[in-house]
Amino acid sequence: MRRETDECELDHKKVAGVSQTDAREPYCRDVWPGPIFDTRLSERAECAHERRMMNETHTRPGGTAASREERRRRTSELGVSLFEIMIVMVLLSILSAIGVSFATTYIRKERMRSAAYVVQTHMQMARIEALSRNRNCRFTIDDSDGTIEVLDLMDPADASDDVVISSTQLPTEIAFDRPDAGSPISLNNISGTIYETTFQQDGVVSSGDGDICMKIDEDYRRVSVYVAGGVHMSRWHLGVWAEGL
Repeated sequence: MRRETDECELDHKKVAGVSQTDAREPYCRDVWPGPIFDTRLSERAECAHERRMMNETHTRPGGTAASREERRRRTSELGVSLFEIMIVMVLLSILSAIGVSFATTYIRKERMRSAAYVVQTHMQMARIEALSRNRNCRFTIDDSDGTIEVLDLMDPADASDDVVISSTQLPTEIAFDRPDAGSPISLNNISGTIYETTFQQDGVVSSGDGDICMKIDEDYRRVSVYVAGGVHMSRWHLGVWAEGL
């Protein structure tokens, strides 16, 4: 009896010392009858328990991994609703309207700036040509259609032999007007809607010093020519004429 008890204790110690590698073998041998339980059956149960623990570790409370993958796939196939599309279209319309408004204002402002620059450039051209040719040259502007010309008067002055050095026309959006008192064009009027400034061969203005005032919307610009031959540009800002464009 004592011998059988010792053998049982020895078998239990062997079971406790089974390596992890042996415990994970995917098969189970025949069960031997007797009072000692089969170690292979115990090892197989332990392997199944470890697999269950691993599955529970990788599965969140939201359901199994397969169910979560199915929900993710279905969500990706839903797309967007009509309401979401309408919101995006409304936002795009608002942004487009704001962008067009700013762009239109900027373009018209640049046209006004360009027109003032054209007037100044042609006035300076008339003065430079008078100095280089050593003859009187004339700047003219027609306020009916915005036509600008620079003429060599071919002294002695005779309208029949005048030579056109340069000619251009202002944009149709340009209107001749001024926000303060006075005439929009105060140069020398020579014929109806045509005004002129004549530069002598020394660059001094012999006739037609004054202002040309133009506008687009509420953007006013002024080009002034002085007796000494200088040309100055300014814009209407906060109720006064300010230098620059």
